[in-house]
Amino acid sequence: MSSTTEFLRRRRPLLPLAPEVVRLLRRISLIWAIAIAAALELAGRAGWLDHRTGFAAYELTARPLFIGLFVLGALLAWRRVVAAGVFSTFTAAGILVWYSRQLEPWNATIVVVAFAVPGLAWLLLDLHDQRPRVAVAGVVAALLAGVAGFGLGTSTWDDLFGPTHPDSTAETPDGTRVDWIWTGAVSATSATIVARPPDRGDWSAVIHDRATGIDVTTVTGVADGDTIRFEAVGLVPDTAYGVELVEGDAPTAEPIEEAVFTTFPEGR
Repeated sequence: MSSTTEFLRRRRPLLPLAPEVVRLLRRISLIWAIAIAAALELAGRAGWLDHRTGFAAYELTARPLFIGLFVLGALLAWRRVVAAGVFSTFTAAGILVWYSRQLEPWNATIVVVAFAVPGLAWLLLDLHDQRPRVAVAGVVAALLAGVAGFGLGTSTWDDLFGPTHPDSTAETPDGTRVDWIWTGAVSATSATIVARPPDRGDWSAVIHDRATGIDVTTVTGVADGDTIRFEAVGLVPDTAYGVELVEGDAPTAEPIEEAVFTTFPEGR
């Protein structure tokens, strides 16, 4: 029995594809997946990605796990396209969270699209290779994996860099004007401050040197959902800073030190 006859006798798939198209999709998806994983690893090491201020260090934690899962999915795709789709969707969703917060928007878009290309190829192969019921189940499983990846990515980000960090146990200062405040993504010369004030007015962060008490910079806040984000740059390495929040143009009569952080020494 010829391969063409056997192909025609199979139960009609949801997406019929010619054998040469199937072979092409398998090869392209595998080569693309491994190439993008290698390129992203190289880009991270070489500093080619354009990070938002203070977020360069986070990628070293995120990259190995998610690239490893993606490569595993690429290898599985040669024999188990449904499993590959689940792994790739899970990975892409996690990367969507982590890299969209870490990288500048255009860079984050490139990364997400690059990971989505082999995922799309695996979806097409799934709709072609599997019986209709199995193919639909594979798509549903991939969607659920995407939700799980998005949730894990968000939870991990918050645990490492957000207000739910397990080490963030400092008591709320008396008279504080915000629901919570967090400082992180600290480098030798920069830091990120995120706060959730009771209203979304015009807020500024006044940053002072804790040793001298002198204000060194004032950063205008940018609304980010129900929080306000402040990106402090041009700081001095290995220096302790305090943060006061000001609403509007006039400072409060008795400024409150809402948070403290210390920049890293030079070279770290």
